[in-house]
Amino acid sequence: MPGTTIRELAALCGVAVSTVSRAINGHPEVNPETRRRIVEMAKQHDYVANASARSLKARSTDVIALLIQGGLSPIFLPMIRMFEDQIEETKFSLMLTFISDEDAEAGVIARVVRDRKISGVIFLGRYGDSAEGALSSQRLAEMGTPIVFCTTSDFSGSPSPHSSVSVDDRAASAAITTLLLERGHRRIAYLGAGDPGDAEQVWALRVTGFRDAIDSSPHATHVQVLSAAVPGRLYTMENGYETMRRALDEGLDATAVVAICDTVAVGAIKALTERGLRVPEDISVTGFDDIDYARYSVPGLTTVSQPLQRIVQESTRILLDIIADPDRDTEIIRLPGPIIERGSVCAAPAGIVSA
Repeated sequence: MPGTTIRELAALCGVAVSTVSRAINGHPEVNPETRRRIVEMAKQHDYVANASARSLKARSTDVIALLIQGGLSPIFLPMIRMFEDQIEETKFSLMLTFISDEDAEAGVIARVVRDRKISGVIFLGRYGDSAEGALSSQRLAEMGTPIVFCTTSDFSGSPSPHSSVSVDDRAASAAITTLLLERGHRRIAYLGAGDPGDAEQVWALRVTGFRDAIDSSPHATHVQVLSAAVPGRLYTMENGYETMRRALDEGLDATAVVAICDTVAVGAIKALTERGLRVPEDISVTGFDDIDYARYSVPGLTTVSQPLQRIVQESTRILLDIIADPDRDTEIIRLPGPIIERGSVCAAPAGIVSA
């Protein structure tokens, strides 16, 4: 297959285009076995990275950086492909850049933008570790480079926040909690909350939405907000599993659990199953995001679906608008997240509807 493109090579290897690029260019975060497989497949199909094109990009100002801090969330993989498709239709090229948690500060971002001649930046996912330690919006603004936050808001506390596009985490979390209340659940636990003080981060907005629904309910309820057992890996199956195990050891009293995201919910379901509890007959579980795990878990996970295509489209549009007109007004867009009902939720067990 002479003339194999990077997209074709990615399809042959069953990985994202970004993974192929990082493997070919020796990025340290690529699994060694994955790198070996990609390199071998590249040789078999006569794939040759276009060095001249890379050099041209490095010198060009028509580059948009897609920045991801820390780990790669399951929802980011399809979004990266969507961003590639969106940017491909413009005069710009897309540069995927990973930043470690240790390097998540405005000074590092400024160097990336300056050294690589970036026209604009899209932050995909979280940035910083807490509201106090988050990247300074003011310092980023001083760079003079257009920035849009995608899937999270600019929670730095700056009086002039950057534009952002995300699902309405608070409203959607309230809606899925209300679904449980409508099914008769009165003893509900929220699973996997982060450290206090991060009021504008995604998990905190979802906890706030959970409390909104409880406070608005006419029914007496018993609720618990369970802090993460693995706070350094908040949005992971490991956190869901360990947090649920700890809660069960401490005598969890709930007929339903609202998890901060789908991966946490999947981990929680494993812990429940190991203790002989059935989902949803003994305890209902909900998630948030609607990743592939939600569709294929057993039972299927009732969750909030993130409108990923719309989020990508709006983030791209806003960034291009800012590049064209740096003085335009900031846009804060929060999109509705529909509830997808599957098999992980049922009515509260008979006889224990009231608290």
